[in-house]
Amino acid sequence: MKMIKTLLLALTFGTLLSGCESESEKVLKELNSVEQMVKSQLDGLKTHLKNGRIQNAVLLQKYGEYIKKNKPEMSEIADALMLDAASDGPAIQSLYDRLNQIKSQIPAAAERGNQGGNELLPELRSISNGANTDIFNMKLSDPVNVLAQMSDGKLPPVSLEGVKEEDKANDQVAHQLVGNPQYGSWQTNSSGGTFWAWYGQYAFFSNLFGGPYRYSTWAGSRGYSYYNDAGRDYYTSPQQRRQYTQTENRVRKSYQSQGQKFQSPYATKPKSTSTKNRLSRPNKFNSSYASNNSSNRSNSSKSNSYRSRSSGRSRSSRGGGK
Repeated sequence: MKMIKTLLLALTFGTLLSGCESESEKVLKELNSVEQMVKSQLDGLKTHLKNGRIQNAVLLQKYGEYIKKNKPEMSEIADALMLDAASDGPAIQSLYDRLNQIKSQIPAAAERGNQGGNELLPELRSISNGANTDIFNMKLSDPVNVLAQMSDGKLPPVSLEGVKEEDKANDQVAHQLVGNPQYGSWQTNSSGGTFWAWYGQYAFFSNLFGGPYRYSTWAGSRGYSYYNDAGRDYYTSPQQRRQYTQTENRVRKSYQSQGQKFQSPYATKPKSTSTKNRLSRPNKFNSSYASNNSSNRSNSSKSNSYRSRSSGRSRSSRGGGK
């Protein structure tokens, strides 16, 4: 695992040294090598999930079973959230899907040489970070805390180290999942308004909200979630990132046309940023093929020390539209 991160952080495609292979051949070989290393990392995460070694995955299963037993009317949504803890669930499968998409792009990228190789590296870094067991563990804190809200205070939420209570404040059930493309997407209605549309298996949350969750309301008053405040770089595909940028720009223009001030949902970060600072961040790396004049001293990302612990403090859930 450490070797994978070190190699990823030491890699970029720059000036090739002389050799028998062409630039395209060397880029193809290195991209294939990196793709295999990231796949190995994902396979390791899958094994950890299967063997019950991801703390929040185990907690997610336990909380889901509690909800199914004590609130049978919520069994269907509990089952949907519990799938994130599975070794073949949507949370890890989305990472495999992104890696497979990158793999299909490697031959064409290699034909463009160093430039093509560098175009694929950011996504490979993102997937590699998303497959980190500590980071993936914290990704699961969002569905865990949704189930805690659904328990009416019977189940303690996961306490996020470095995030103050006032930064997490939002009692609306499942607010942590709004904005996360794994659970839904932003849609535009006939009046031009933008609202959150849950995917079918999560449609139950629409009833709890009492109506569509509007982008303007969410942008100005959303509470803390791991995905929106720390994990977007790792769990968002390039296509999803473009779609979200388009949505934000569209809402911003709408506000400006009406003379109103628009605040990006990502403009205000939690007052305590120690959690984010502790996450391993992709750095710009230098090539193993670069000339001797290039810097090759990039450090590997430190293991994520982002920890979770069950907090004795819990908050009652409540519905209500936005």
